[in-house]
Amino acid sequence: MGSHGNLFYNSLDELMELLPSFFKSGVENNQYCIWVISDYDFVTVERAKNTLKNTGFDVDFYIESDKFEIIHENQLGFSDFTGVLNFWKQKYLNAIDNGFNGLWMIENLTPVFENYPSYYLNYESLLDEIIKNRNMVSLCSYDLTKCSQSNTLDLISSHDRTLLKKDGEWKFLEEKSKTDNNTISRLNNTFYEKILDSIWLGVWVVDSSDNVVFFNNTMESIFGVPREEILGTSFMDYIAEQRPVGDSRLEELYLHTKKSREPVTYNALAFLTPDGKMSYHNGVLIPLFNEAGNYQGILGTVEEATSTKRKISDVSICDTLEAKHKIEKIYETSPVIAFLWKAINDWPVEYVSENITYFGYKSDEFLSGKLTYADIVHPDDVDKLKSDFSVYEKQNKNSYFTSDYRILTKTGETRWVTEKSLIIRNQKGAVKYLQGIIIDITERKKAEKTLQLEESRLETLLKLNYMAGASLQEITDFAREEAVRLTNSKLGYLAFLNYDESILIMHSWSEGAMKECKVENKPFVYPVKTTGLWGEAVRQRKPIITNNYTEPSSLKKGYPGGHVELTRHMNVPIFDGEHIVLVAGVGNKEQEYDESDVRQLTLLMQGMWRLIQRKQFEEALKKYLDEIANINSELKSLEKMKNEILNGKPTSTDYKELLDRETLETINEQRDIAINTIIRSSEQINSLIGSLLYMSMEESGKLDYTFSLLNIKEPINSAYLNLALSIDEKDIDLNIDIPENLPEIYGDKNKLTDMFTYLIDNSLKYTPRGGNINISAFKSENNLYIKVNDNGEGIPKDLVPTLFKGFSHSEDTLTHGLEKSGSSLYVCKKIVNAHGGQISVDSKEEIGTTVTIVLPLKGRYSVQ
Repeated sequence: MGSHGNLFYNSLDELMELLPSFFKSGVENNQYCIWVISDYDFVTVERAKNTLKNTGFDVDFYIESDKFEIIHENQLGFSDFTGVLNFWKQKYLNAIDNGFNGLWMIENLTPVFENYPSYYLNYESLLDEIIKNRNMVSLCSYDLTKCSQSNTLDLISSHDRTLLKKDGEWKFLEEKSKTDNNTISRLNNTFYEKILDSIWLGVWVVDSSDNVVFFNNTMESIFGVPREEILGTSFMDYIAEQRPVGDSRLEELYLHTKKSREPVTYNALAFLTPDGKMSYHNGVLIPLFNEAGNYQGILGTVEEATSTKRKISDVSICDTLEAKHKIEKIYETSPVIAFLWKAINDWPVEYVSENITYFGYKSDEFLSGKLTYADIVHPDDVDKLKSDFSVYEKQNKNSYFTSDYRILTKTGETRWVTEKSLIIRNQKGAVKYLQGIIIDITERKKAEKTLQLEESRLETLLKLNYMAGASLQEITDFAREEAVRLTNSKLGYLAFLNYDESILIMHSWSEGAMKECKVENKPFVYPVKTTGLWGEAVRQRKPIITNNYTEPSSLKKGYPGGHVELTRHMNVPIFDGEHIVLVAGVGNKEQEYDESDVRQLTLLMQGMWRLIQRKQFEEALKKYLDEIANINSELKSLEKMKNEILNGKPTSTDYKELLDRETLETINEQRDIAINTIIRSSEQINSLIGSLLYMSMEESGKLDYTFSLLNIKEPINSAYLNLALSIDEKDIDLNIDIPENLPEIYGDKNKLTDMFTYLIDNSLKYTPRGGNINISAFKSENNLYIKVNDNGEGIPKDLVPTLFKGFSHSEDTLTHGLEKSGSSLYVCKKIVNAHGGQISVDSKEEIGTTVTIVLPLKGRYSVQ
């Protein structure tokens, strides 16, 4: 199972080229990773940590996540290598117990080997026994400049493989049993080691770079060329020398196989032997893939057409089977499972490679007749597979049958496979066998499904954006039904929260749920504290998946008679900043809900919420514009009456009673009230437009932050200059008390200037003429605190929690909140969050308001 190898390097810089990729690959494949350092390389763990961090590897994150650690070889205590071996056994068990697939490690034990070579080689031999029976990968790194030639050979011969840099590339040497001076690098030593030279077919293998890495004895016999001349050379260059001039068919077939990833057969292709004679060959080109489905190279078979006069018959199939048994070792370490099926009902199996254990079965179960191949094909796919095969069967030629379908593992798990099989006929043209391979493509299918869901969700979000003119009910109805569709659910619902997140207000159920629901007098208000399982998303502030709703749970409160029966349920909280604004839920999916469903539902509802916010902004803007238009009409009417009174030419007898001084004063007072209302509404419009622009830029990804070191005085002074005229007009005493010795912070000067401008402007609006505004700052531990305080009219206690929300679903809260603070505090909150900070408000009516901003001094924050 495991792999135990060497890693030779000439310098620490050369070593650091490889280590980040090794560890990153390990943690991404759910392996626990350990790096053992010594006095010969980095001396201290901290130095090693900083050096690795400089390569871009996120050391701190992986250490804090308990996925990676660095230790010094002194901690292992090599005076007792039995203790060291037990240490590795325990580390492996801990990794497995904690949910990792295995253990990957790199050790630099040059000092131990240099001082105690025999002792160390004995340790390596015992460690090799531990590794080969466990899912462990170990690379022992050595400084070549400190290793003698004899020591180097000892190390190479004692390990499975050796990795070193040659001609600017990291390459593997052969395994210890094969090492000599002519060793060449190979992509996967273990795979190619197992190809048997005794097979009667010529077999060659090239890697993904088109270099020949295997050339068996039969190939030497057919082409009359020793393998030493071929291995490591370019396949394309070799073929160009061996074929007749102008005949490039094999190169074309090879490139087609490499590009299409599909097997190709050829017949009677001409080649020149070294003695100048022409020979003709038949063969197959088969693409090779690793476990992740990535292209690894091509395997080719060659058979001399001039000496092969047998026709395909039942006898020749048996011969083929014998040949297949000879190359059975090829498949043992390969994700490709080979089959030979009879072309009769349910496809009895004549041969299957031993690695069918990948799906939990044993080859004897098929060869004994206990199972046919149709028995493991998913019941829903059997008829389609038979239908597809019948189409190919009617084609009167030896063709490849290709199909993607599902099979069931021994444990009942559903897996997707792709089949590529050659249809083999007898001399009369009747189909007798299918000879081919199946490859697990479940992960690819999952990726394709995820991509389809992403495309579908993006299409839904696009439709949402075109619904700007729709009502809020139409928008929420559309998003809810799309949530049901995207998650393959049977029902869905939306519920909004009040401003302090204590009450869930049911907004609507999906159409499917309403058809099934027979509950009378349905409740619409649910206290979060006492409601059942579906309130957990708010209480835990995270998505909640319940894939077996029928199981007992202390969190359930039951549902009334006539309620839709639930089998599965999932709901997610949707946040606006730190506040949960709504909960979206779906239920009764046929398969289990998973993280993909959480992602689709969350992103969709976040898009819906942004549209609702934008729409409410626009409606609020329209409200103020209408108000200005009405007041403007009133002003015109007042001005007309005033002119008629002053000119002594009333046009209506109704005006005659207004001809006195008191009436003129009343008109002037009404005019001043109207003008002040227009000014206040204009300010609100300006604030709304600013927030709309901010939201639009944020949604489109155009809201860029530029961070640099700055003194907090800079944005505060810039904000003061922006509002200097307004401050003077209201005769406000604005005091800025910022100590000179405050440390600098990383921040975006322009965004912070906008934030302080909004905050000071809010204080100006609600502070009486001649009032006070104080701005102060101080350092405490690793944070900078800035306070903006005024002695204005204050904010009602029940409105404080809503100040930093974009909008609430409640129309009353929406109107009142806008009148008090506009939407600028919402933008302030976003800016503070982008700086990794916090903002809060403390206010008392008739006394004043204090806004506190906390910004971190340590670290640099950036917006993606």
